[in-house]
Amino acid sequence: MRDAQRQQNLLVAHLTPYDAAYRQRLAALQAAFTPITGAPQAHQMAHGAIYGILLQQSTLLAFADTHRWMAVAVVPCVPSALLMRKVIARKGLAMH
Repeated sequence: MRDAQRQQNLLVAHLTPYDAAYRQRLAALQAAFTPITGAPQAHQMAHGAIYGILLQQSTLLAFADTHRWMAVAVVPCVPSALLMRKVIARKGLAMH
């Protein structure tokens, strides 16, 4: 959850009226919603859709970061597992 919020904070910095991609996406969504709901509500729905996309992307990036850190933690364990020897029990000794 905390990682998703951190990613959301990083992504929301790009959602400004000065960003061309943001303006284009907002206009496209608003144009798609206008015939269905009317212009004022379409504007609100477009912002809501962008917020939903923002949440999806921040969650995905947080998951990828967690996956990356888990890989970093597991990679050193693989060589150590390969260095371990197999222990063979001797006959006549009871295993407890």
